[in-house]
Amino acid sequence: MNFDCGNINTENMSYSQKFAAIIARMHKLKFGNMLTGVSEIEFKTMSAISRISKSGDVKVSDIARYLELSAPAVSRTMKSLEEKKNI
Repeated sequence: MNFDCGNINTENMSYSQKFAAIIARMHKLKFGNMLTGVSEIEFKTMSAISRISKSGDVKVSDIARYLELSAPAVSRTMKSLEEKKNI
């Protein structure tokens, strides 16, 4: 399967790395604003999960540190995403 990730060479990337590269490009395009029912912070949280998951399990504290948010704010966002069945 061929992925268009712009100037990024995806030849030796895993599918999760390719997905993270696509999410990063979408973030730059403010694609999250085009998703119905997904706030900007929810989109950023999903992007962070995608990026962080490359190294294994993802903890709320990892996402909070990555996004420079409090852990309770990330927990609320994740609860919202779970209720919407986005994660």
